[in-house]
Amino acid sequence: SWGVCFSVAGDSSGSIVGGNHILGQMTLDGFMHMFDNFGYGSATEEVCNQYVLFGDCSLLFRSDVASTAVVDHLPTAPMVPATFEVNVTDGSSPIEGAIVCAFKEGEVHEVGVTDAMGTAMLDIYPMTVGDMIITVSGPNLIPQESLVSVAPAGCGATSLDRTGYNCDDTIEMAVFDSHLNMNPGVAETVSVNISSDSEPTPESVMLTETGPDTAEFRGTIMTSDSMGGTGYLMVASGDTITLHYHDDDCDGSPADVYDTAGVDCTGPVISNLNIDAVGTDSAVITWTTSEACDTTVMYGATTPPGMSYYDDAMTTDHSVLLEGLEDCTTYNFMVQGTDGYGNVGTDDNGGSYYDFTT
Repeated sequence: SWGVCFSVAGDSSGSIVGGNHILGQMTLDGFMHMFDNFGYGSATEEVCNQYVLFGDCSLLFRSDVASTAVVDHLPTAPMVPATFEVNVTDGSSPIEGAIVCAFKEGEVHEVGVTDAMGTAMLDIYPMTVGDMIITVSGPNLIPQESLVSVAPAGCGATSLDRTGYNCDDTIEMAVFDSHLNMNPGVAETVSVNISSDSEPTPESVMLTETGPDTAEFRGTIMTSDSMGGTGYLMVASGDTITLHYHDDDCDGSPADVYDTAGVDCTGPVISNLNIDAVGTDSAVITWTTSEACDTTVMYGATTPPGMSYYDDAMTTDHSVLLEGLEDCTTYNFMVQGTDGYGNVGTDDNGGSYYDFTT
């Protein structure tokens, strides 16, 4: 048991380095720790036999609250041998050691691990049109799947940077089309149309090539619940946003490609806030929200409170243990949550803050 724990956390006084999350390696380290401390006798053999794991020894051990990674890759891949790039971050910083797999039945099955920049490069060669599956997993990551559309070389693709937006947001649009790269020495442009249920007549937006020879074009537009026109797309909660790119030449014929996203403009509603288990140096604060969101508590002995607790796990039932508090001290606090669309819900007791005394 100690050897398995050391396999994850490391053994400062022994030979087990730590940092492992693969069950097979953890079990092997457990065996070696037994051998190092008790030798190779029958008692060691009996204990080791009790710890044989049945199943896939490449499975990952979860040692913390699982988080959702941000996975970024091109939405399309050509039917030619190519290197396909997948980037994995926590929203701001790269995630190293994530396992990335590209799979298309009978054609592609490539696996890589992200480097210090959060990047995995997979050598693929899809031979038919259709969907290729990208799977990302890793230590303490919720596994994710996304689809890549395999199309004949030269066909364009378009994508929105997120699956949902709020009513005061920035939409980033992208087009990928090698046929648009007419001059490899100049950053060129292409026009796309974007619409919503609230503004069904599309707004035309000019996208600019990210470099002189990239064939990747990007641009932005703002959402608004009160105005449309140049630079803005009018939206409302429940709308579907539709991005449209007309490809003049996809394998010899014109084609229309689309991407869509949802709209939510309402923040989570906070209720049932309670202060529980107040001790000399700790307190527990609980509340519920009307939709899944992250968890933030701002707290401190001053107003506004100067310390914070944050958990990025999306949930409707929130419970926060505040520790390391001073005894016999009154603490002020407020709670907050941000949903998956970026809408914020806050409860600061009408600006007066809540409080408890240790």
